[in-house]
Amino acid sequence: MRQVKIVGDCDKFVTWSKPTKCPQGLSQEEFNCLPNTLIVREIYFYIFIPGFRTEQVSLITTILDTKAYSTLDIQ
Repeated sequence: MRQVKIVGDCDKFVTWSKPTKCPQGLSQEEFNCLPNTLIVREIYFYIFIPGFRTEQVSLITTILDTKAYSTLDIQ
């Protein structure tokens, strides 16, 4: 389940939940050490290159301070 809080244009906080099953590549000990939920910031923007299709890019970060780090600063 994901909870979303919209912060601004193309900027939102998303709560990620830990999966119920340990993924490949992690030991059970490492998996147990992970938090049950993690709040991340999702910033998305568009790349315009003449002659090519416009691409939407999503950037995921744990930098949650929107005053110190604006959307444009992170892009």
